[in-house]
Amino acid sequence: MRRATIVIVFAFILQISISAFALTSEELSNIRVFEESSPSVVNITTTTLVRDFFSVYPQKGAGSGTIIRKDGYVLTNYHVVEDAGDIQVTLSDGRKY
Repeated sequence: MRRATIVIVFAFILQISISAFALTSEELSNIRVFEESSPSVVNITTTTLVRDFFSVYPQKGAGSGTIIRKDGYVLTNYHVVEDAGDIQVTLSDGRKY
């Protein structure tokens, strides 16, 4: 009898644990949207030459963007690329342009 009680309690706890980790339909939908859109998200790194009174030095910047057309147009905020001398775009698969 004691063994049966332990098995029943264990099964009940296991069921509660499984349902606690189950994802809601909204969470599943969010995951699907992320998986479908993440290949179009890019990382943008910039280098700008900054001049002060004594010297010129490179300043790095970073931001993100989204590929909006099949021919490679990237949409980002202006401040990410403003005055940039060099812009590098890194795709989610690691390719750099």
